[in-house]
Amino acid sequence: MQRILCGEDITCAILATDHAPHTVSEKLQPEPNSLLVPSGLPGLDTATLLCYDFVQSGQMTPKRFNHLTARGPAQLLRLTQKGEISLGYDADLIVIANEPTEFRDELVESRCGWTPFHGQSVAASLKLVVARGQILLNRL
Repeated sequence: MQRILCGEDITCAILATDHAPHTVSEKLQPEPNSLLVPSGLPGLDTATLLCYDFVQSGQMTPKRFNHLTARGPAQLLRLTQKGEISLGYDADLIVIANEPTEFRDELVESRCGWTPFHGQSVAASLKLVVARGQILLNRL
């Protein structure tokens, strides 16, 4: 196994999901053991806030959160214009508010329309998502 270093001699660790936006009907195949049932779960909508809960509870530093969600992935994938807010970098950012969120199927921003975390609460909420300068989600 190769050890990858991501600056400051931190072994690379990143937050990643296998976001699989399969609908409930796609998951409920007639035969539960069928190889036709698509694998994976939707997770893109929830992963960041679930991870941020560790910051809120004091189990993770904001710097480590930034590394797991932005800087680390950019370094691992050698994306030179991503991973930080700086002149010449892509305008990729999120705004998180210290307001509780309850995950609800009807609030999922994905074609699947459901979450395995339905009914679970976290301490923060996602207010804004910007990718390459384009606003993808605005709840401000």
